[in-house]
Amino acid sequence: DIDGQLWFGTSQGLYSYDGKTARCRVDEGGQVYSLIIVGDTVFIGADEGLLKMDIPSGETMMIDKRHCHTIRAMLMGQDGKLYLGAADGLFCYSDGQLIQINDNGSLQLSNSTIYSLASFDEDNIFIGTYNGLCLFNQRHSRITNVDIPFYINKSNCFVNSLLADSLYVWIGLEGELLRYSKKQCKVERTDIAYGNSIKSLAKDIYSNLLIGTDNGLFVLDTTEHLTHIVHNAKYSNSLVGNIVWSLFSDRQGNVWIGSDYGVSMADMNDRFTSVSEITGLPDGNTFYAIMSDCHNRLWLGGSNGLLKTDENLQNPVWYRLGDKDNALPHNRIRDIKED
Repeated sequence: DIDGQLWFGTSQGLYSYDGKTARCRVDEGGQVYSLIIVGDTVFIGADEGLLKMDIPSGETMMIDKRHCHTIRAMLMGQDGKLYLGAADGLFCYSDGQLIQINDNGSLQLSNSTIYSLASFDEDNIFIGTYNGLCLFNQRHSRITNVDIPFYINKSNCFVNSLLADSLYVWIGLEGELLRYSKKQCKVERTDIAYGNSIKSLAKDIYSNLLIGTDNGLFVLDTTEHLTHIVHNAKYSNSLVGNIVWSLFSDRQGNVWIGSDYGVSMADMNDRFTSVSEITGLPDGNTFYAIMSDCHNRLWLGGSNGLLKTDENLQNPVWYRLGDKDNALPHNRIRDIKED
């Protein structure tokens, strides 16, 4: 929010985090699926309906629990209205009134259960449903189905997540990531994170595409290099859980990752460097020991010898079995010490 607090929707209600302490702020309404902050007000999309909370006072009000429930997606439209994707269709909240949107055209929603929303332009909103993708025109209150030809013969096309950027609307499905080209006006297939259930999508401040799946986090950078990040029980600072339900990038460049086992925070400005990038060779090495010496040189030992670089991972020297200039008696390095 404007004060720098983070807000989390959980199965136990709404929590805020000020950088030191997390505390429960709203414990009614059931599971919280979606949040949006407008000024000093938090709108809460929950199992039981739509709530709003005044941040300074902490007062909470249930706006509606009879018509609109299981609100999995919320979007502030460019017309200044709040749009809600719920279990029973598309709703709009404006000037204190909650209205269900009825289509004036011949087509209806491909499925009444909505999972995701994304703004396409000043007049149109993409709607991801349990079975298909739709486009809602705000000006004419008209809904049309968006053709996804790859899924004609499949039982259903579950659009779990949507994200719009300047070139594409990214479409997260069960098993693949598609994109709608704004220039070509059609859906295109990609091989990015193929075979994974795409549960959440976001862009960070460095323009990396963040892809939350049931198999960890994928990061597609601006050079189209794809990094896969998963939980590793050996390291306490690894991703806390592999089912990534939500993603949020803050103003400082930190990415907050909501998973099945809690929340992780990462600085996506950091990037992984492969052994081949350092050495210019295709050979790999599984590192078991890393040390920085008194001259700030890095020594990396593993299953394929000992690698020495400067502090910027430049000027590499690779010591290993059979090397004419930098031979070792064997390749497996278990530990490194400086005397």
